Amino acid sequence: MYWKYPQLIHLVEFRTIEGISPVYIYTTATNKLLIGYVIESTTGLMTDKTLCIYNFSKNFLNNKKMLDLINKYKNKTCIIDCYSESWGKKKVIIGRQILIDWVQEFLEEEKLLSPIIIRNNLDLLIRLNLLIQ
Repeated sequence: MYWKYPQLIHLVEFRTIEGISPVYIYTTATNKLLIGYVIESTTGLMTDKTLCIYNFSKNFLNNKKMLDLINKYKNKTCIIDCYSESWGKKKVIIGRQILIDWVQEFLEEEKLLSPIIIRNNLDLLIRLNLLIQ
């Protein structure tokens, strides 16, 4: 189950960012695309991590490593896309901007944590073939 718009707003309004790991996915063998962040945040004494993907394609769901990442953050995943339940076009535009603005405030003052890089399964096969030849 992916988060709906009100859950994203609640995250942004009531939590403080402690750390951010950018999430990249390889779209070709050499090009990687920033698709979102794993955000470590606190409210009171509670700290947890949330996967927020703002640049999404249904094709990503064909990637086992992407599915593993989503499953790792099972109840703490926000996919800001019309693909997800209750995200209309207007909410997608507003939600993406809210997330980017919130993260940007942190990025201006702090350093990023280690990035999470998702490689395409096909890219790995292509590289292995090139090494063998």
